[in-house]
Amino acid sequence: MMGLVGTLVGRQAELEALEALLRATHEAGTGTFALVAGDPGIGKSTLSASLAQAAEEAGWTVLAGRAAEFERELPFGALVDALDAHVAGLDRTRLARMGVERLEELAAILPSLEAHATPTAGDRHATHRALRELLEGVAATRPLLLVLDDLHWADPATVDVLAALARRPPAARVLVLGGHRPSAQLAPLVSAVQALERGTLVRLAPLSRDDAAALLGPEVTPAERDAILRAAGGNPFFLEQLARAPVAAGAGTAGPAGVPPGVAAAIREELEALADGTRAFLHGAAVAGEPFDLVLAAAAAQITQGAATAAVDEAIAAGVVQEADAPGRFAFRHPLVRRAVYEAAGAGWRLGAHDRLRRALEALGADVTLIAHHAEGAAAVGDDEAIDVLVAAADRVAARAPDSAAHWYGAALRLLTDVTGERRRDLLAKRGAALLTGGHLEEAREVLLEADAGTLDATVGLAQVETWLGLDDEARARLERAIARLGEDEHRARAALELQLVVLHELNLRTHEAGAAARRALAAAEAAEDPVVLGAVRALFADVLSQSDPQGAAEILEAAMEAFARCEDAELAPWLQSIWALGWAATHIERYDDGAALFDRGLRIARLAGDPGMAATLQVDRALCALRAGNLRECWTLIDDGVEAARLAPSRRYLWWALFGQALSLGRSGDEGRARAALAECEAVAKTLPPHPHVTLWTGYVRAFVLAGLGDLAAAFEGLEALAGGEGLPLVQNADRHYARLIAINAALGRGDLDEAEHWAAEGEDWAAESGLVGQRGWALRGRAIVTAAQGDLAAAAERAIASGEAFASVGIVLEAERSRLLAGGCLAAAGRRDDAVKLLLAAEQALYDAGAERDRAVAVRELRRLGRRVAPRAAAEPAAGAAGGAADGLAPLSAREREVASLVAEGRTNREVAETLFLSQKTVETHLRNIFAKLGVTSRTGVAAAVERGRHEAALAGSSSAG
Repeated sequence: MMGLVGTLVGRQAELEALEALLRATHEAGTGTFALVAGDPGIGKSTLSASLAQAAEEAGWTVLAGRAAEFERELPFGALVDALDAHVAGLDRTRLARMGVERLEELAAILPSLEAHATPTAGDRHATHRALRELLEGVAATRPLLLVLDDLHWADPATVDVLAALARRPPAARVLVLGGHRPSAQLAPLVSAVQALERGTLVRLAPLSRDDAAALLGPEVTPAERDAILRAAGGNPFFLEQLARAPVAAGAGTAGPAGVPPGVAAAIREELEALADGTRAFLHGAAVAGEPFDLVLAAAAAQITQGAATAAVDEAIAAGVVQEADAPGRFAFRHPLVRRAVYEAAGAGWRLGAHDRLRRALEALGADVTLIAHHAEGAAAVGDDEAIDVLVAAADRVAARAPDSAAHWYGAALRLLTDVTGERRRDLLAKRGAALLTGGHLEEAREVLLEADAGTLDATVGLAQVETWLGLDDEARARLERAIARLGEDEHRARAALELQLVVLHELNLRTHEAGAAARRALAAAEAAEDPVVLGAVRALFADVLSQSDPQGAAEILEAAMEAFARCEDAELAPWLQSIWALGWAATHIERYDDGAALFDRGLRIARLAGDPGMAATLQVDRALCALRAGNLRECWTLIDDGVEAARLAPSRRYLWWALFGQALSLGRSGDEGRARAALAECEAVAKTLPPHPHVTLWTGYVRAFVLAGLGDLAAAFEGLEALAGGEGLPLVQNADRHYARLIAINAALGRGDLDEAEHWAAEGEDWAAESGLVGQRGWALRGRAIVTAAQGDLAAAAERAIASGEAFASVGIVLEAERSRLLAGGCLAAAGRRDDAVKLLLAAEQALYDAGAERDRAVAVRELRRLGRRVAPRAAAEPAAGAAGGAADGLAPLSAREREVASLVAEGRTNREVAETLFLSQKTVETHLRNIFAKLGVTSRTGVAAAVERGRHEAALAGSSSAG
């Protein structure tokens, strides 16, 4: 047998890049990702092993796992392989000291924590947070390198959680290194890693002929060398295999895709050279899993423990298998070797081996998901025990790994002999729900249609799916048919179906029809004499009414809240839409604390009920409630989680809405770069959704909001008018018109149309008076102040702006109160009342800084500067080492990273030098520069340098003034 040189050859540049990333991760103190992609055998695992060795030598903790080809349905397989043994050695006290507290969520991933599992449905997003928390805990004392190989075989739940971690990396020194073959299913993960500042993608190409030749050992003759090099094509594993068992380059039949026939033949020849007993053992090992347990491999192969020990020793000596990290566990040299052994075992023999493993695992009390894998591999039609195992496994993982659950429900369905009974309908309904949770809408609808027994839940569920798919006419017809079939005394069902019609009509902006359906639902609920149903319908009715009659909505809201307060959470689980509606009714009538409490309760219920769509919506709307109340920092804390949760929701409509909220909140804060990015993604997602007036309107609304914040008022208003029904914005309802009016007023003044501005100001005053809402009075007064200032009466404008601020403050809308005071300060300054203006602007600057409204604070600073008053420098919200002029007023609009880039540009560094210094890609540096140009109002690198110098000078002056 010929061997290879035992060193890494031809990959030094890639290894150096990964080692640099290792060092950068250590220095930055925050996590990141690297992905190594390439064809089978190209050297991904060898490169990863080399980095792991370097990390261990540098004092890192290294944990490694891999996904397996024949166990793709096992949820979180690669993560279990990497983390479970490590966590099993930590007791609860140790985990708590590490900051790991979400054990019930981690128990959904790691079998070693099964004792902490809870029977609740769970929440995928919460599981993702728990895993991030675990990685941060592991890395608290020593940095962590998590190596995950063969991710092209990872189950969708693993891809989801890794993509979530890449979008929001652990706040600790964690480097996740993933190896994979090119695979479309990894697109979300690859995109997330590409977006990371330090994220790294490595694509391994075939070795050059010289490197490939250097990899072969000296015992290879020149003739053999040439034959091997031709057959291997620069692939290190193919070189290794041909060197181990050389055959003619074209010999044998083809192996797996991409494997030359000669290589496949070489693997088979190598295996045939083993003793019969060793081959039999390896057949069992290939079925037992990867890595495999010695005891289970022996059970699968039907040999004694002693025979298995002898066989594994021979297999190790032959280089076919190797020891894994855990005692008693082993792995094949390469997945292609396992595949060859698995296929050589024969299909019939594998059936028996899977059955033996199923029995062995049951006797050991193993996790039901492991048993299910082998039950599926062995069961025949009519095997009720296997069906029970498959259903139990699917039930266990349905909330957190819905694709695996759908797979196992489907396997159970294939084993049923009764093709028309109740059990089949139940399994179809479960499979449809799992497909829906996994986001497979079309397939879910087909399965749910097959399962449809005409029940209320089935009808409502199908109508929701059809709505998400854009099949509004089908959804409406389904609901109306169901209502027509109801008996006169089926009031509860009638109320529920009418409520779903309300939602459908609102989505299509059919306000009149929504109101009519709401009234029918209310009549049915009153007739039902069920307090829960009555409360649920009143909740939705209160939201509908809040758009036109806030006082009437307040009365209904009180009754609904009282009813909900008497209900247990479980009673309200079927009525999450109503809790959501009541939260918005409270928010619309400026009862923000009540709105927040309702959204919080609904979110808790949605998570316990395993409803990812409503959980995401309630999280986002809780954030938007905080935004309406002017609590920016609270909003940011909530909205990012809402976006991540929405990425896991069944319909992309939820992600669209979450991104809407994110763009809105970032636009309000003044973070231009992130606001534009969120808006762009929101618009991109909207284009993938079925056309709905609701989506079109609110996508246009947030675009107008962001553009207005950037000063492009004309474009903001034109775009909003085009999407909101034309002149007068008829599609924007009263509860949401306040900011649209301000855009309209400012746009009109920008084109010199004072009459149009007056019209919009008067409309705001009329609605404020009609609604009786104090916050709406604040908006109306601000609009009037803007118009009055344009008319030249600055003193009156200042008075109205001050009154606006007082109105906002009285109902707790802090941010808008300060914005109105900022307007008042500007009017006073323009009127020559310097002392009054300075006093007001200083107070507004402090409050805006506290709120995190950086752009508005910068406006206050500029006004104060014009009045000759310097403001003490403020620390950056996210301080970063080396940030240029981090406290300089002139650079206030820049993020911490943008300040770093600006500082290096001011030093004369090229984009490439900036990228190398900050461990960024040149493309990322270019993106930062575009944002810096826009925020500073400059068009060149010279302009950036000048702005940095001004900022440093101003900071120095402010510092000396403060010292004096």
